[in-house]
Amino acid sequence: MALVAVVHAMLLRVAYPYNSEQSALQLLLTHERLEPSMKDAESCKGFSAFNDLAGNYGHHLPGNPADLFD
Repeated sequence: MALVAVVHAMLLRVAYPYNSEQSALQLLLTHERLEPSMKDAESCKGFSAFNDLAGNYGHHLPGNPADLFD
């Protein structure tokens, strides 16, 4: 159940950043862009795979953040 609560709180912050849905768990998430520190980001297979994954997860999430925990 703890893992579900953490993932729920993270997804609310990341996937619905402009929504006011609240979680019982409050997390502060920060991230830095990797491209500036890489010599050739376009040729990095791992970076490309991560970007593909990040770009495609949205269709698996409900449109209403209140339905996310369910």
